[in-house]
Amino acid sequence: MVALAKNAAWVCQQADFNAMFEVIRRQNSNLHRYLTTADIKMWTHSHFPGDRYDIMISNFAECINGVLKEERAFPIAYFVDSIRKLLSRWFAERREKAVSLKTNFTDAVELALHMRHANMGTLAVQHIDANRSYDTGGDLNCMVDLEKRSCTCRQYDLDKISCEHAIKVAQSRKIAEANLVDPVYTKGYLVAAYAEPINPTHEDLIPPADVLSQVCLPPEICKQRGRSKMKRYLSAIEKAKRFKRQLLKKRNQPLSTSNPPPARKEGNQTSQKTSTKKHCRSPAPKYAIKREANQSTAEDAIN
Repeated sequence: MVALAKNAAWVCQQADFNAMFEVIRRQNSNLHRYLTTADIKMWTHSHFPGDRYDIMISNFAECINGVLKEERAFPIAYFVDSIRKLLSRWFAERREKAVSLKTNFTDAVELALHMRHANMGTLAVQHIDANRSYDTGGDLNCMVDLEKRSCTCRQYDLDKISCEHAIKVAQSRKIAEANLVDPVYTKGYLVAAYAEPINPTHEDLIPPADVLSQVCLPPEICKQRGRSKMKRYLSAIEKAKRFKRQLLKKRNQPLSTSNPPPARKEGNQTSQKTSTKKHCRSPAPKYAIKREANQSTAEDAIN
């Protein structure tokens, strides 16, 4: 059922999503109710109103918290400087990687275009007008509009990378495929994204006057008792995956040879007989008996 929900989130056409969502409703009504309450537009490709660019996650704060989980326990000044060092290192690495690209697009886009080239072998193109063409011969007959950069398969509309139908139309019209991909995937945009450096702080740096005049107060919060939590709460899917990994690890773990089980002695083995009699209470200690004897002799002397 989880795999079906993931497939429903990634499909591009609303008809395919409605068919999968109906199966979820019939098999698990609680999951269907939960997904409906979570707002379908926020977790599906087919119903999202904006440009998602093939990104299905929006909570990047959890990723940063996972990287900085150790630094969060240190003072605020050290914590802010750790964030600066982390971002500066990331920007430098990505800047060097972007400059060293030998292709016009990023590696992920080049791989996607290569895979879509392999899927367009049986397609046939029929031109409708100057911008629209009709593709047949594949799993789905699609109308491609090069001016609007759209296709009825909706893959071109969502990730802004030309699908196999648009690539086939571009080849038949002798149009460069690079003009069909959104400019945000080009090497120039990637280099410009990491062009600004993140500089370290200087002790002799004088802050602006408007910053010095402001009073920075600590946040008004009520700290909970106990040790502060360093990790976020895992979802039900993450807990299930962790339990499955631990179970597979236990099954695949080989028998340890450092502490082998004791070997049994061959030959006649005499089994020790265990007594089934109930043991009585332990006898009184000697000093208690001697004390009682002394008390009795004293009483006789008095009498």
